[in-house]
Amino acid sequence: MPKTADKLSDPISRQALIDAIQDSLNRHCQPWTPTPREKRAARPKSRKIHATTAQLKEQAAQIQKVSAQLEVSKSAPQVVVNKP
Repeated sequence: MPKTADKLSDPISRQALIDAIQDSLNRHCQPWTPTPREKRAARPKSRKIHATTAQLKEQAAQIQKVSAQLEVSKSAPQVVVNKP
């Protein structure tokens, strides 16, 4: 077996390698933060989303109102008597 395989079979060496890789990743992989340009580009989209949400809520309220009016306007079932 090559020396590298011997070193990796040792649990302490394997853990040291894992720790070194994790440290390297932590140093080089920072969380993403939007640039000022990206933030500016997102603002109009956010406004549109809020406007659309408000419109949907208004439409839902109108639908509920019409549904309630339909329920009230439904007449009770009537029995029709046919006279011969």
